[in-house]
Amino acid sequence: QLTQKLTDIQARHRDHARLYSAGKSVQNRELWVLRISANVTERALGTPMFKWVGNMHGNEAVGQALCVFLIDYLLDNYGQDDNVTSLVEA
Repeated sequence: QLTQKLTDIQARHRDHARLYSAGKSVQNRELWVLRISANVTERALGTPMFKWVGNMHGNEAVGQALCVFLIDYLLDNYGQDDNVTSLVEA
């Protein structure tokens, strides 16, 4: 379900979201990364960034939910809310 959710998000926000795998878990599951940026194809040196990690432990669903909510919030409000737009374009 998470893979489908992230794939759907990327499809809706192609210009600002890029989904890729960082590798596989010990259970051979994809370790997904969803990059959010005003320019998802390249990153200039010195550009600030932050990383949120969810699913550090498989039985901790809150971390995953918070990451998905943050992803939705940032992408749905980009271009609509000045603070969100500023964060994504930083």
